[in-house]
Amino acid sequence: MNDAERGLGQRYTEELIREAQDYLDFTERTHTRPRVAMHSVVVPEAPAEAILRYTDIHNIDLIAMSTHGRTGVSRWLYGSVADKVLRGSHHSMLVFRAAA
Repeated sequence: MNDAERGLGQRYTEELIREAQDYLDFTERTHTRPRVAMHSVVVPEAPAEAILRYTDIHNIDLIAMSTHGRTGVSRWLYGSVADKVLRGSHHSMLVFRAAA
């Protein structure tokens, strides 16, 4: 494996993180409301565990997240980040079903 191939995975990961943060920054700008502070961060880890750890480390008032509302085999295959966060968090949560 040459040096270019060795760094490819890291560069790809960094690009994905940049794109995700750009998307979240755009979403924050377009949904700004008075007296509501929004902050987003990209954490390249398992989603539920990263959310739970982040909210415990920082002074988080509310976790707002959407869910696909999967049941049965779909839920078993994909898991439910919202369910894991809801069961593992002691913070207030707002969970809503994603639009189809």
